[in-house]
Amino acid sequence: MDALLIGLILLFAGVLYWLSKGSSQRGVHSNFKLDSGRYKLLGTDLGAQEVGSIFLSYAGVNGKPDAIFEDRKKPCIIIGEHKARKYKAGVRLREYYQVVLYMGIARRKWPSHDVKGLLSFDDKVVWVDFDSHVFQALLDLKPEAIEGLRSGKASNPTPLHRRMSVRLPGGKRAA
Repeated sequence: MDALLIGLILLFAGVLYWLSKGSSQRGVHSNFKLDSGRYKLLGTDLGAQEVGSIFLSYAGVNGKPDAIFEDRKKPCIIIGEHKARKYKAGVRLREYYQVVLYMGIARRKWPSHDVKGLLSFDDKVVWVDFDSHVFQALLDLKPEAIEGLRSGKASNPTPLHRRMSVRLPGGKRAA
């Protein structure tokens, strides 16, 4: 009788674990409005313990995207970033730059894949197209950023969107 009870408890615990594992992955998929049948979750930093985060690094620029998905039907990687706010103010420059950096690094990690970006807000998801010129300009800012951190003062106070043309998702030009 005791062995049967222990066995049932273990079986119940296993079923609960299996259900919670699936639901946490589905939660990440639903956060980005992606079909879990089509997009495989490769890594996340949003709390799904069964799938760890993926650390991206290139040219001394590093980070962990909130989620990385792979399309099961075609060679495509989707870099997802979640922002805990409403979209009403639109995509902010720093959010756009973050996703573009992750996308550029992911293009080097998965060279045979198309790479897309996805920003998830509390009320909307927004697709982000890769811009190689913005990516390179962000990489080129690294020495300037390091010098600014060291000296406590920006060596060039002109922001990137004033140095070059930057188009935010939705076709809006950064002001």
